[in-house]
Amino acid sequence: VEGDADLMRSGQVAPLTVKTALELGDHIKTAPNGQVQFLTQDDAAFVLPNDSELQVDRHDDEAKNAQYRLLKGAVRVVSGTMPLVVRTPLGDVSTKQGDITIVLCERQCGTSEGLYVRVGSGLAVVSNSAGSRELGAHEVAKVASPQTPPAAANWDTVPTLANLSSQLDINIDAFDGSSTDTVAQPLEPADPVASPS
Repeated sequence: VEGDADLMRSGQVAPLTVKTALELGDHIKTAPNGQVQFLTQDDAAFVLPNDSELQVDRHDDEAKNAQYRLLKGAVRVVSGTMPLVVRTPLGDVSTKQGDITIVLCERQCGTSEGLYVRVGSGLAVVSNSAGSRELGAHEVAKVASPQTPPAAANWDTVPTLANLSSQLDINIDAFDGSSTDTVAQPLEPADPVASPS
C-alpha cells in the first residue's frame, strides 16, 4: 500500500494496510494519493492506482474461477493459475492467462470516456449485452456504453490513459518478501459466502 486506501468490509470502513488479508466481498478504495498492489493465492497480481475502487466478488479454488468488480478508476491484472473475470458497469473482461489493464474512463477523459481494455500479453475477451471482442497481445478495445459492442481503439490518443501507464507498474519484488512497502498480503479465502447474482 502506498499513500492512502480504505477497505470496506461488512459495512465497516478502515484504512487498508500492509498485512491485511483480503476476503470475499471486500471493497478496496484508493485515495487521490493512493496505490494498492496485492497477490492472490493463485498468483494473480493486481495493481489499483489512485482514485480506483475494486470489489472481490468470488475466489473459488474448487471451481477454479475468480471474479472481481471494477467500480471506478483502473486496475492492472496479471492473471495467475485460474481464469478470472473483472466486471464493470460497461462490460466484462475475462482472461485465462494475460496481463490486462482495465480503465473506466469517466469525466477525466472528456469526449473519450468509456471502458478501455489493453492486453500487454496473453488473451482477453471483452463482452457486454451488445457483443464481444477477443484481444491478443498489444491490442486495445473500447466500450462506449452498455449498449455498444467493444471496438478497436488506440490507447495513446487518450492522454489520460497514456499518463496512467506509469502508475500501473507492478513491483514484482514486493511479492517475494523482499519489500513490505507496496503490497497487501495474498487473498485469503473466507468461509463460504453466497455468490452475488
